[in-house]
Amino acid sequence: MKETDDRLAGFPDKPDENGSAPIEPGGIKKRLILGIAASAVILALGLSLPAILDTVAPPSSSAESPQASLGINAPDQFAFTVYTEGWKETVLQPDVAVTLNAYSPTRSDVPGLPFIVNSGKGVNADGLRVDVDAGTLITWGAPDYTAKERGRTYVLSSGDTIYWSPLDQTGKAVSFCTLSVTADDSGGKTYSASVAITLQKDSTYTAKLVKTES
Repeated sequence: MKETDDRLAGFPDKPDENGSAPIEPGGIKKRLILGIAASAVILALGLSLPAILDTVAPPSSSAESPQASLGINAPDQFAFTVYTEGWKETVLQPDVAVTLNAYSPTRSDVPGLPFIVNSGKGVNADGLRVDVDAGTLITWGAPDYTAKERGRTYVLSSGDTIYWSPLDQTGKAVSFCTLSVTADDSGGKTYSASVAITLQKDSTYTAKLVKTES
């Protein structure tokens, strides 16, 4: 009776005739459980590994400078950011005309066509002078969002937004305008760039960076 109780408890019986102890029932059960658990772990790792690899972004080789992200490749350049269809921000490129987002003096929520002007890190100037030969420059923004007409010349800081109204003194839309930016740095060097703004047949305007020089 003692032998029967020991077998059920998973203990080894007496050695068989070959001198080796029989495999206990409890040991077989333990090995089966361990084998199933190991298989489940391997399967889980196999399924999750591709997802883990997909979520790991490759390391960046080098950080992009703010000037490079704006299209400024030399320290003496300016970058002009405009808004195209759907108010998508677009940096003007030399000799590439882009169509500006449609603007209506009576229906638009903004007082004019916006231009964001940024200077390169080599331009050490107190301000950027903006000039137009047609239309009107306007500032508009926080805290009161009151449109203020600035005439045809205005000085702003790098990164500021200036609005250009295409209406002349009679209220008629002009067909062409040159918007120029000039900066005199502390070293006595002058930097300048110009944007050509042209009226199209569908009443939209295009803008093109036509000159960048020092």
